[in-house]
Amino acid sequence: REHLKKHTNGDTRSGTFGVADQLPAGGTVRLNGMDMSEVLYLQVSQDCASWQGDLSKLIWSSPISIDLGRLKTGGKKSGSLSLPTIQGRLGDLCDIQLSVIVERDGTPFCTLFSPYWITNKTGMKLLYKVTGNDMIYDSGVGGMPILTSCKVGDTSSVGVAKREIAIMPLEGPKADVATVWWDDATNGKLILEHISLKHNGKKRVEWSGEIGLDQAGSFGEIKCRNILFGVAIESLTGVFHKSNLISLSVRYVVKNTLHIPVTIIPMRGLYADVKKTADRLREEGVDKAFSSKKHSPPGSTKHPPPIHLDPSETTILYEFQNVSHGFIK
Repeated sequence: REHLKKHTNGDTRSGTFGVADQLPAGGTVRLNGMDMSEVLYLQVSQDCASWQGDLSKLIWSSPISIDLGRLKTGGKKSGSLSLPTIQGRLGDLCDIQLSVIVERDGTPFCTLFSPYWITNKTGMKLLYKVTGNDMIYDSGVGGMPILTSCKVGDTSSVGVAKREIAIMPLEGPKADVATVWWDDATNGKLILEHISLKHNGKKRVEWSGEIGLDQAGSFGEIKCRNILFGVAIESLTGVFHKSNLISLSVRYVVKNTLHIPVTIIPMRGLYADVKKTADRLREEGVDKAFSSKKHSPPGSTKHPPPIHLDPSETTILYEFQNVSHGFIK
């Protein structure tokens, strides 16, 4: 829900404004008596409970200028049927765009939208690097999406505009953040192990590879060096059809549905190496095997420690210990 303030441009000397308050999501406001040869200015503010009818208490976006005189409207035989998309910003975490087209009856139709919605369900604080945009910090708290856009469309070698995002973790998962998107009654009690993003003063994470924001219908995983996440991109429908939803989530979740406790040891590598390590752990026991020089002891920050799960408990696997030497499949 947003507030909309528009210049009537009926009397430019008086500078009067018309006000349409509490415009609901997907709602429409119709403006009558507009001078189609003048410029229309729009300002937007997010709705909040504290405004109490006083528009001065709201934080407004910068004025968005719409040159109505360039459009083929009102019986004009010349002009454009659309205008270039106009960029705007509402606060720190909400980029907005304005699309202007002329409908069949000659009426200009303005659509206010945000092209990309980013949801963080990883349980970690993340840093985003979006094409043509500033760095975006996501605390992961609150479960609300960050609305953003690509202000500069870089061009690839084939002449297609690239709109991409890269991700880097800033802080490991915390239980108070996980409660925003985790339901113990449905998924079982969540056991979160400490994830260290540094070891001996060196970072154990880095920027992920670039992800195309317009690759709707795709899903998979992204690696930030040692940390693994899942990502899915989908196009929204209905009144939000101009937007794509980018969902960042945990990649692997393990729940113990047995009647006995289990120990989880995340490993990656060649099949032969993983099988050899698993056989060794089975023969020697977890504590003895991890005390050798080839493995880090439980609780080490260099490699993920074993995770112990009681019945009905669940854990998230963010990283896997490399047990191979050489090429990893």
